[in-house]
Amino acid sequence: MPFPPWSYFVGSAVFHYLGPSFAVLLFPRVGPLGVAGIRIWSAAAVFVVWRRLWRTSKGRSRRTVLVWGSVLAAMNASFYMAIARLPLATVAAIEFLLVVLLAALGVRTGRNLVALGAAVGACTS
Repeated sequence: MPFPPWSYFVGSAVFHYLGPSFAVLLFPRVGPLGVAGIRIWSAAAVFVVWRRLWRTSKGRSRRTVLVWGSVLAAMNASFYMAIARLPLATVAAIEFLLVVLLAALGVRTGRNLVALGAAVGACTS
């Protein structure tokens, strides 16, 4: 493994917020659904090339990928429509509310409780 596991999480988190931060600059030109479409189609193209889906996917697995892609497309479109109307930080906090609730239900140790406190603090700031 070329990088420590935590670096993938940090990289993912950085790009998770950088993408929408820059994407809102495109809203005047193509609108929120246009931005979502650009993100969805570019991600789909990268995924198809990366996983070589034209070689490996068959019937049921192809259907699964299409359904999962449709769910992610609806989620992204909803997210961009939301940040067109509300501040990005507010939408991001709302996006993670259910995840934080699920984490709260799963607290088993003091370490879990500290992590939950950090997540709640991040969502309320």
